[in-house]
Amino acid sequence: MLNLRRRCCAIFIFCILITSILTACQTEQKVSRNDEEALKEIVVASSTDVEIDKLDAISSKGLMQAYPLIYDSLVEYGEKGEIVPKLAETWDISADGRTYTFYLRKGVKFSDGTPFNSEAVKFSVQRWANKPEYSWLNVAKNIEDVEIIDDYTIKMTFNSRYYLTLTEFTYPRPFRIISPSAVEPVGDPNGKFIKAIGTGPWKVEKYIKNDKTIFTINHYYWGEKPKIDRLIIKVIPDPQTRVFALQNEEIDIAGGQMGSIPIESLDIIQKSNRLKVLSNPGTTSYLLMFNNDNELFKDVRVRKAINYAIDKENIAVNLFNNIGSKAQGLFQPTVPYVTKQNNKGYEFNPQKAIELLKQSGWEDSDGDNVLDKDGKPFKISLVLQVEEFPEWKSICEVIQSDLAKIGIDVDLKLLESAAYYDSIWKKRDYDLVIYRTYSDGWNPYSFLISLFYSDDGNSAVAYGDEKLNKLIDQVLTVSNEKDRQQVYDKIFKFMYDEAVCVPIYYCDEIFVINNNISGFEFGSTTYLPVIWNNLDLK
Repeated sequence: MLNLRRRCCAIFIFCILITSILTACQTEQKVSRNDEEALKEIVVASSTDVEIDKLDAISSKGLMQAYPLIYDSLVEYGEKGEIVPKLAETWDISADGRTYTFYLRKGVKFSDGTPFNSEAVKFSVQRWANKPEYSWLNVAKNIEDVEIIDDYTIKMTFNSRYYLTLTEFTYPRPFRIISPSAVEPVGDPNGKFIKAIGTGPWKVEKYIKNDKTIFTINHYYWGEKPKIDRLIIKVIPDPQTRVFALQNEEIDIAGGQMGSIPIESLDIIQKSNRLKVLSNPGTTSYLLMFNNDNELFKDVRVRKAINYAIDKENIAVNLFNNIGSKAQGLFQPTVPYVTKQNNKGYEFNPQKAIELLKQSGWEDSDGDNVLDKDGKPFKISLVLQVEEFPEWKSICEVIQSDLAKIGIDVDLKLLESAAYYDSIWKKRDYDLVIYRTYSDGWNPYSFLISLFYSDDGNSAVAYGDEKLNKLIDQVLTVSNEKDRQQVYDKIFKFMYDEAVCVPIYYCDEIFVINNNISGFEFGSTTYLPVIWNNLDLK
């Protein structure tokens, strides 16, 4: 009987212990789940994958807006091109403009805890210096030497003066600073990229290809740390699907070049009590480029006529609901060296367009509402794509209609993104093509030299002229801002006088956010479109 009581007592105590353990586990699980739920996270849409496994600081792959999340630059691009400190607190430039000495921020660590110093900067520089794939960048092409002065001072020498040296250092790639431990062998500039490790505010927690990338706080970050725990970039390639995802609260933010919103959806979004549309003047313009190899466009009167024929105000007001504005000259007023005086454009004047075409020999001789000359009708193609810029289809349909009213028959050629860029850069098989200027530090010089400059006997991609070439070359030879402004004034005047393109629309940066988001602030570049660190949840 006594043994039975002892066994019952033991069983009772065992049950209590088991119950206590299970209760403790359940409590621990509950706390863990609550902690998980308490994490602040914001989901942002992107049209393309981050490709974090390829997001090397010197790579040209992956989502451009992801680079500044992980990697800092020596200096950063501010408003109207102002250069502001980042990893370099100060810098000196030699009298001849060839030597730059950077004084680095102290006490900074990479996200893996390794130190940031002059050695890390030299390692990063050696990965891009004088490499053929970066020869289009003057900094990479012209660097002669990189010298460590001490742990936090580094000197770089270039073979010529280049006024955009600091501007190029702000680019999202390849000049950002990466940890020597991000490659194998560690510290080898020619080593294999293993992992994205920078000094930026974020590091990668999880990556699911073509689905999402989860960023968490880099607790070693030297600056003001993010206010949320996770920033999730969700891949949603289709623009309309991004709108549905916003409406269904699957995502919190969409917009900018990383995940544009269809213009036609803005009316519906603005009526929602859960969503908010925010816009900010950008540095990008939409334009039509002429194929200068086409004989039709070698007559300046034809180029001017097309400028006069397009109702840009109608596009800005009725397509974009007054978000952004009609274009004057090629570049927005937010771009360096653009002033009220040099930013001239052609007004909407269809009658003037008809007169200019008549002067150049174009008339409707057979009454079919299409102009002809020497037996040939004025029929041209207009190439576009909508994967990256869904609004281009609506813009081009308005342009098609406007040009039809003055007797020009336009065939819209909608291409996939890859074929579209091949048409511009490789085949050059377009008549007109809708395009956009670059943004931020790439304007105005880098855009001009890539599209409107002829070199090595090749035609310019868009419009080329020997006088324009000389003016673009001259920009790099002047050593002070006043003289450089005068050269840009001449460049912009020449482009207006010769009607080298058709500026259409000045883009605003447009974002749609969930109303539970607080602290939203626009960044100063398209690759840092939002001050992500300031975002919070109400």
